[in-house]
Amino acid sequence: IVYFGLRVVRGLVRRRFSRLAERTRFAFDDVLVETLGQTHSFTFVAAAIYFGSLGLVFGGRVHEYLSRGFVLVLLVQLALWANHALRAVLERYRHDESLGPGRRTGLAAIGFVGRLVLFTLVFLLVMENLGIHVNTLLAGLGISSLAVALALQNILGDLFASLSIVFD
Repeated sequence: IVYFGLRVVRGLVRRRFSRLAERTRFAFDDVLVETLGQTHSFTFVAAAIYFGSLGLVFGGRVHEYLSRGFVLVLLVQLALWANHALRAVLERYRHDESLGPGRRTGLAAIGFVGRLVLFTLVFLLVMENLGIHVNTLLAGLGISSLAVALALQNILGDLFASLSIVFD
């Protein structure tokens, strides 16, 4: 029941937003409709299993495992939504005829860095949800990235100066 209910709700929300998107000239609502269309069936299956199990009595730590699994599936779905939204927004800007090759390259770099940050964040959240403490990992990464940044100070300065020129 939960599975089919979520699919019906997704269809209703997509139709409502698509009608709204047709009446406006903003790109945000078009991206939202496209992103909602990227909801995968495994998310609905995981939600159905999790909410169906709430009324059952299991021995041991089954509910804990089911809730962690559901959170993991939600994190993956959120990452897929964010990735699709980022890609759709960048594609809309990339198809603009007034953009030069330097700006197109800058958009590609922004897309790469954005996806790198997104999936790194999701990876850390997944590890934290699995019970792995990432505090020491983040502290070690902070110290090592500081050492690398000091070693590559001139190169990073040139890189940021070129990005500043591209965006100006």
